[in-house]
Parts: sequence; structure tokens; C-alpha cells
Amino acid sequence: MALLPRRKWTNKLAWSVWAQRRNNKRRAGGVTPPVPPLNERYFTILDGQSKFWRRDTPWACVDPVVEITFLGNTIPDVYMLFDGVASSDRMFLYSEASDGILKTNAETIQLNGVDIPKGTQPAVEKELNTVSVVFSGSFRLQVVGTRFSKDGLFAPTIVTSIKLVDPSDPDNTFVYPMDKNLPYELPVGEVLGSELWSGSDSVGAGWIDNGDGSYSSDGTTTDSFLMQSIPAVLTGNYVLEVSFVVSDYSSGGVRSVIYGVDGVAVGTTVSSDGLFTESVSRSSNTIFAPNKIAMQADPTFIGKVSDISFRVLPDSALIFENGEVDGSDRIPVREKSDNTGFLGQDGWGESIKSVSGQAAAPTANSIAINETTNNLAAVGISFPAMPVTISGVADITSGQVDISVIPGFSGVAASINQSGEFSFDLVSQGAVNFKRAFGSGAVALITDIKVQVRYDYAEGVEPAGDYSDAYSSAYS
Repeated sequence: MALLPRRKWTNKLAWSVWAQRRNNKRRAGGVTPPVPPLNERYFTILDGQSKFWRRDTPWACVDPVVEITFLGNTIPDVYMLFDGVASSDRMFLYSEASDGILKTNAETIQLNGVDIPKGTQPAVEKELNTVSVVFSGSFRLQVVGTRFSKDGLFAPTIVTSIKLVDPSDPDNTFVYPMDKNLPYELPVGEVLGSELWSGSDSVGAGWIDNGDGSYSSDGTTTDSFLMQSIPAVLTGNYVLEVSFVVSDYSSGGVRSVIYGVDGVAVGTTVSSDGLFTESVSRSSNTIFAPNKIAMQADPTFIGKVSDISFRVLPDSALIFENGEVDGSDRIPVREKSDNTGFLGQDGWGESIKSVSGQAAAPTANSIAINETTNNLAAVGISFPAMPVTISGVADITSGQVDISVIPGFSGVAASINQSGEFSFDLVSQGAVNFKRAFGSGAVALITDIKVQVRYDYAEGVEPAGDYSDAYSSAYS
């Protein structure tokens, strides 16, 4: 797959996660957030340029079936590309920006549970769609992602699950939930290799072994390594999950280094407190100290390293390439109680409010309106043009509060005419506004306001299934 230099997004999907990004910031280097509730998952945004998922070992299959669930409300085209070892392995799938018509080089297509005869393909819904495509011939799939469309436009999207089916070999079938906030995705049933790190057996000068699994550096390291010997398990193009915690940070940097039988892998240098997790793969054929794993500090590093872990990723893992170090391409979402989809994080609280007339925003998530005439009194925000759920608690003294989803406080999409909790499923056209009702005015206080993007399943799409403690524990 030819990759392009990273550039800013200029389309609606990028804007659509604007409010959520602010709530998903992590420290530079990739600090992993706390374990989420059982009903929370993560969506990963593919930018159509540089971000993609790479399978460490190509998936080889004859007449493969590929099933993906993806967000269909992106503009321009949604364009999926399944790249392989050679150009003959390439599979593509896209929907036309003008009409949403689904096109592919597959032999057969099924969209949202419905068979699609060639030439009569229906439009992709602006929701979470599932497409199943059957290809004819022998393929060696290695890269999964989105890239620029047939018209040279960029096509970011969200992929929420991938299934690779070998019709003749169940053991060669892999289901990827694509829902974790990690630098890799394992298929269902696959686990990381056993822990390789048991404690440094070579503590370099300037490092202090604290005796509790942690090591401190005072910035005077003449031997920068914490090194441990391991069995000869790292051969070929190995990939490891490496994680560690940095605390009491003052200066300098520290990174992981892995010495395999026939090459070296070097992790990202980090220079802040936090928990860091990344996938580290062989980057050089240099043979320095085979069968060793290490933490390496630069001469000025002052801080403590603990909770060190080195674990081999299975060959079936998908590695996320070129992800944002601040985690802004991962969106936390929560399963809706009716199992029809997911809700994003609140986009009202931290947004800049536009206030008009006898209205105010006394707190980040509340508004007050006191207008009994026909003068405009309103509070609103700019918001992505996407399906939304708007909720809160109303205390209506008199009149009625209208909700508008059009910029400029125009129109009425829903009305609040009594006190108590409220929730409306609407479609934003670029804004979310609360205003006094024309004619009756309003004296009211609205609190606990939330405006959340809705990621609903299209008709015919099966939910991913129930959550469990064991499933949720895979998050970190």
C-alpha cells in the first residue's frame, strides 16, 4: 500500500469527533487510560492517508470471505483497501460519495444481511453497516485500511469489526473486534505470549534496583541498560507488546530495546510520567546481544521505571500503524441500553457557547432562559452534522424551551414543555441550540445537558454481542 504524508483532515468525519477528542487526550507517548466500564469500547479512526492495520504474518486463503462493520456516514467515499504481498492480492471496497452505491472487486456482496446482485447495489446507510464480500482466487492479505478514493479524495472512516473467513479451514478464520484502546488488535481466542521480563540481571551504572521491580536513574548513567537474558524465542520479524510506567520524571528519556537472534527492535523514547504501551517490531538486522531485552536510558534521564512488561504478539495480531501519540484517533463510546448502537462522549460541556438575549450558561452543562416576550433568548454550540442524542433535566417555570439543530438558532426539532428528564434522538445540521419558544417565551433552567454522537446499527446489522468481565479485562 502506498502511504502518503500525514496531513490535516478536511472533511466531516474529522470534525465529527472534534468534541470527543478533547475528552480522550493522553500524555505524549501513549498513556493508557483506566479500564472502562463493561459497556464501553473504543472506535479507531482511519484517516485515509497514513493510518492502517498491518497483519504481522500475511493471511493466506483461497476464495476468502471478508466481513467488516464500518461507519457509513463519511464524506467523501468510504474506501476500504485490503492490501497484500503482491498487487494481485489487493481487494477493494468503496461507496460512491454521490449516491452511496457500494462497489468492490469481489465476486459476491452482502450488505447488512441482504444479498446484492451485481449492478443493483444499494446505498450504504449513514450508520454502522456490515458488508460481507466473497473473493475468487488465492490471496495473501497483510494490510487493512482506508485510503484515498478512486477520485483521489481522502476517505477516513471507523471500522468496528473485521472477520477473515477461510471457507475450507476454520482454524484459518479470524475475528477482530477492533474495539480496544491498544496499539494492536488480537483475534477472538488469541492471547499475548507469556511474560518475558522477570527482572534485570544486569543493572547498569547509574541505575538503582529498588528491590520492588522498579528501577531509578539519577541522570549519571555510564551504562544505560537494564538488561535481561531470555530464551531464543525472537526470530524473524517478531513483534512485542512493551509496556512500562515512568514516575518521578525530571529529565531525559527512556526506551525499550529488544535483541533477537537476527535483529534489533527499538521502542519509542518517552520523556514524561505515565503508563506507556506500544508494539515494537524488528527495525534492524544488526546483531548486538542476541536473546536479550532491555530498558535503555539516555545519560540525562532522571526518573523511575516500573511495571515493565515484554510479551510476544501472535502472528495473527493486527498492528495499528501511524497512530496519534496523544490517542486522539481513539474514540471511547458506550453501548446503548437498547443494544441498537453506541453513544459518543458529551460534546456540549466543553464547547464554546453562543448566547443571545436573556439567556445564560451558568455552568458548563447548564443553561438558563428568562424571556417572556418574542425576543430571541438562546444558548447554542456548533456541532457535527451527525445523528445525536440530546438529554438533560428541565425545570420549567413557564413557557416552553425549543431545541434547534440548525446554525443561527433556526428551526425547531423538538420541544421541552414540562419539568423532568428529557432525551431526544435528532440529527444535527451543524449546531445544537436551546431557545425560548416563539409566542410563549420561557422561564427555565436546563441542567445536566449532554449532546452525544449516535453510532446506530443499520437495519439488518447484528450487534457485536453481550459484554462480560473477561471481555472487558482485555482493555488497558
